[in-house]
Formats: sequence, structure tokens, C-alpha cells
Amino acid sequence: MNAFRLSLRYIKSRKLESSLAIGGIVLGVATLAGTLSLISSYESYYDKFSLSPESRQITVMQSSRVRVTDEPAVLIGAAEISNIRFTAADVEAALDVCPDVEAYYEAEFRQFYTTASSSSSGFFGDGMGGGLGGGIGAAPAGPSLGTAGGSGTGGRSGPESAPEGGSAALPEIDTTIEKPTLERIGGALVSGGFFDAYSLRAEYGDVFSNAADNSGVPGAVIGANLAKTLYTSTNNPADLIGRKLVLNNTTYSIIGVLAYDEWNSSGRNISFNDMAFVPTMAMRSGSAARAMFRNVLFYTKINGSPAAAAVQLENYFNSIHGEGAVVAEANLEMFSNEVTKRQRILTLIAILASASALTAAVNLFNLMTSRVMRRRRPIAIMRAIGAWNRRVFGQIMIEAAVIGTSGAVLGMACSPIVVGILARMLENSASGQSIPVSISVPVLAAVGLGALAVSLVFAAIPARSGSNLVITDALRSE
Repeated sequence: MNAFRLSLRYIKSRKLESSLAIGGIVLGVATLAGTLSLISSYESYYDKFSLSPESRQITVMQSSRVRVTDEPAVLIGAAEISNIRFTAADVEAALDVCPDVEAYYEAEFRQFYTTASSSSSGFFGDGMGGGLGGGIGAAPAGPSLGTAGGSGTGGRSGPESAPEGGSAALPEIDTTIEKPTLERIGGALVSGGFFDAYSLRAEYGDVFSNAADNSGVPGAVIGANLAKTLYTSTNNPADLIGRKLVLNNTTYSIIGVLAYDEWNSSGRNISFNDMAFVPTMAMRSGSAARAMFRNVLFYTKINGSPAAAAVQLENYFNSIHGEGAVVAEANLEMFSNEVTKRQRILTLIAILASASALTAAVNLFNLMTSRVMRRRRPIAIMRAIGAWNRRVFGQIMIEAAVIGTSGAVLGMACSPIVVGILARMLENSASGQSIPVSISVPVLAAVGLGALAVSLVFAAIPARSGSNLVITDALRSE
């Protein structure tokens, strides 16, 4: 205890240089611990995502605007190029020739209004989540990099669209229907295969299927959280089955309440638990078998390989539309690329942070060396009155340990700030979906202990020099 108090007194006597040494350690530890924690966080999230339904999704789309003539590419004009459209028949046939593919679905994410006639298609996720516009599932609500495609049925998408060849006419609304507590609801127009693709099941009632008859009042399926907040007069979600719900001036009958989606935090900006799902226009009009789509979303079998399925789909559609005309992108591969990009940036920052931490250790070495040199006479007197070498060595090491421990603890305390700053920089500048991050306590502890160990190693050299000080030489020089 006396040695500890003496060390504190030495540190206080040189506050400025001690503070600089501690500050250097704090900066190095905070940056390195935060960076490595982020790298670990991304790795952990990738492992989680690889087990989620989103990892099984594959988006098929045209690779570019495809030239349909043999004229040189420098010609200007729209006559030489044409957009690819995928037919429902070709999509169905793909299931027979691609053994790793299980099925496909149609989806378009948008905002629903319960009190207004306006509506808007929206993006589901931040860029990488991509809007699932029209088509048979444009881009998935996970780490897909695609954007909305638009409906293949003549560009019509949504239950409020006008009938083909006619003018828009709003259906008559039953004003006696109880008004929901929410004016705006996130949702999607989906086909029945959507629920299988994302492993969504009904806790109460049922989900609609592709074979459902939607010629009458179409059914709606709502998420677990939405069911709890949609109506204040209903405490039991099961009582919502059969209740009418008006979305964008169209009346739906609630046929199912989904079970809680365990993957609700998989990077989407809205959870399936908070969404409402209604049949697509193609399902309601019975035109799904004749529709044409801009991009197609498939999902693989549970034990299938998304990478292999993507190759199979790409080869199949290229055989129809021409070599290189179509690309198939697996969610898992795209997500892996996104994580790798972030980790490479963080690795560079970690290298710089390691250099900063090493510089802090060198500064501590210089600090302890100068202090030993300034205290040569007190050390010599301690030795002269009987202090053992290890006592002197321990005294110097305790002083270094106090400085190193203070810097390591403060660095670990500041590391969450570094994590937040780096995460905002990476996610705001990313072209894809925002990936959730977390702080790894084991990583922080490991970096803190490692920094303390390095500090003690560098301090051991001047401590050993001081403990082996020749008494007569020290006293004579003073």
C-alpha cells in the first residue's frame, strides 16, 4: 500500500507528463478497441444473417440495357436497345431446371394510408434493402442491392390502380368501419410465396396463398406488433380476424396475424412485425399467369446453395435472353461483399490505431526512463538503507501500472463513442443497406488488457535499469 501511495504521489508531482502519457494510451485503446469491436460485430452479424431467410433470396435482373441489333454501340437512339421482361411461364420453367431453387414470389413494398387516398411505393431498407417494386420480387428486404422494378402488369401496382383501359375510380368505402389508431402503415403487396420465402407463419388465422380467390373482399395479413397497436378496443389479436381494414381507399378483411418474426432486426428499416400485407394486383385480377416482370426473386431450398442456385438461374435466363443479358445475385454473397468492404476499411483503421497504441507505449517508456534518471539519488538512498532490488523494481512498475491501467480503462470507456462515430461514417456512406452494429465486451477487455501488458513490458526496461543502479555512482553524480 505504501508503494502504491508513493506511486500516486510521483504521478501527481508530474501531472502534465502523466496526463499526456495516459491520454496517448486512451486514444490508442479507444480507437483500436472500437475498430476491432466493429469488425467482430460485422462478423457476428454475418453469421446471424447466414441463418436467416433473407440469405436464401436470389434476385434475377437484366445486367444492362440490351442491344437488339448488330449496329455499333456508338449509335444514338432508343431503337437499338430493349429492356428485358421475364414472363410468368419462363419463371415457372426455371423451377424445373434449377434444382437448388424452391420457389419465387411477387412483392412491392409501399406505404398504406388508413385515412387518406394517397399512396406511395417505398424502399424497404436503406439502399441495400432495396425496394421490392412490382415484378416477381424485385430486390429482397434484406441485403439486396437492387431497386424497385415496377409491376409487370402494364405498370399497374397496388390495389388502388385503375383497371386496364379505364379511368381510376375509387371504390365505395364503408364509413362504419372502426378507424385504426394509425394513419400510416408500412406494408407490401405480395403473392402467397412471400410468406414461405421469409418463413412467416400466422399465429392467428392464416396467410393467403397464390391460389386464393381474391375476386371479392381481398384478405390482409398484419404483423404481430401492428396487431397490438392497430385498434385500441381490441386486446386479443385473435379478435382482429375478419375485421375490415381500409388501406389506400380499398377495403380489406384481416385474415391472419403473423407470429413474431425473430429476424425483425436483420437490418431492415421496418420490421415485418410492424407491417400489413395485401395481395398483389395480379393476384386480385387473376392475371398472374400472364404477367411480365422486370426482375424476379427466387429463394433456395433450406439446405440449398444460394451461390449454386444463382449460377443455375443466370445460365437458364441467359439461354433465353442472350449471353450476358441477365445476372443473378445471391443475397448471401452480396451481403458478404458489403461486410468485407467495411471490414477492409476497419482493418486499415485498426493498423493505424495499433501504431498509435505502440507510440503511446514508447512514450510511457520514455516517461519512465526520464523519471528513473531524475530519481537516481532517492533510489540510491533507498538501496543504501537496505531496499532490495525487487522493491525498487516493483515501485517503478506500480507507477507504470497505474498510468497504464488508467489509460486502458478510460480507453475502453471511450471506445463505444468511437464505435458510434465509425458506424455512422460507414453506414451513412455505404451504397447498400445499413447493417446493425454492436459493442463486443470481450474484444474491449482483450484490447484493454493487451494495452496494459504492452505498457508494463515497455516500462520494465527502465524499471530494471533503476533497480540495478550502482549506489556509489548515483550518490557521487548527485
